Amino acid sequence: MQINYRSFPHPVLSPFSDDVIDSAFQCAVKPAQEGHEYKFEVVSRVSNEQLANLIDAGDAAYAVHVECPATRYRGLWRFSDRSYVFRIPVDSLEGRVQVCAFILAVKDISQYTNSGFHSDYEGMAFGVRRGDILAVDENKTFSIERQDTLRQIPSIFTITANLSPDPPAIDVDIMGNKIVIKLSPENYNRYLQLRQDANLRPLLNASIVLPALVYVLDQVNPEKCSQEELGEREDQRWYRVLRRKLEERGVRLDSEQGFRGETAVNLASRLIGNPLSAGIESILSLVENED
Repeated sequence: MQINYRSFPHPVLSPFSDDVIDSAFQCAVKPAQEGHEYKFEVVSRVSNEQLANLIDAGDAAYAVHVECPATRYRGLWRFSDRSYVFRIPVDSLEGRVQVCAFILAVKDISQYTNSGFHSDYEGMAFGVRRGDILAVDENKTFSIERQDTLRQIPSIFTITANLSPDPPAIDVDIMGNKIVIKLSPENYNRYLQLRQDANLRPLLNASIVLPALVYVLDQVNPEKCSQEELGEREDQRWYRVLRRKLEERGVRLDSEQGFRGETAVNLASRLIGNPLSAGIESILSLVENED
């Protein structure tokens, strides 16, 4: 839930209108993971006397709405203290989390007036119903990454059989939380057999995971994608893990420098530990053992 400019049936204190002047409403929200919960610490401040009096009288209250598009979680907390803490289970949030802060009427107010009303509303009173918004702060967005999320690059891949008619030898799907590598049924069955041998895993990574990662890097290259397009991927776990791993190597996807002159092939190889060299060494070892 994101609140932007809109028309309310009564004046509302907000950062996008001058319905209520010489007043401010701000709500600081600080999330942190504690065990199996996310703890949200909230500190609210309103400088408008009438709104503060309504809260003190129990006719209005602060409120925070939390929404997570990735998990479809929604929650609303209402409170009257300036400092407030609420908690959400870890499994309920992942990726981009939207937080909106309000002052809400908790009772019907038949004659709502405010000395801060814009001159257009001078001398006017409004009927406000329970649940109506009286003030709203700027939208806030947090990127939440679970501490127990697997952070190694291989963990964001899933290899599966491509059951579509006449499938190619290999294909890549990046629309979900993981990068799905789809192999033709024949190749997938061979992959299942070969992966049982630990000596062959680097070679499998070089022949399957490496080209898939090169493709993915090409899809998120800031020299080819807009920041708006990259921002839309924040809800996908594979993107957040990949972005963090790139930042550890000095590559920022929010920079116009892109991969800083490094090729996607070289960058992908470094991200997954140079599997080609390891694969060649494993082949040489197998050949030497046979000899």
